[in-house]
Amino acid sequence: MTTSRVDRISSVHWWLPHKDIGVMLRQAHSTFSDDFQGEEIQDMMEQWVDNVCRLSERDMRDLLSLVKEFTLD
Repeated sequence: MTTSRVDRISSVHWWLPHKDIGVMLRQAHSTFSDDFQGEEIQDMMEQWVDNVCRLSERDMRDLLSLVKEFTLD
């Protein structure tokens, strides 16, 4: 069974609410959709999740802050 992207990020950044992870994933997808199509988007999303899982807590908090600043809900 494949683990969801939210679960993968949550397993590393356990302090981050799932709602915020979803906001970050939607923003990343939107960004990649501007330049890529189909399977390319999925590949970029997988790379993005892998990279986010390597971030320190401080860097992840900084990224979340930027995403929230530039995301309209």
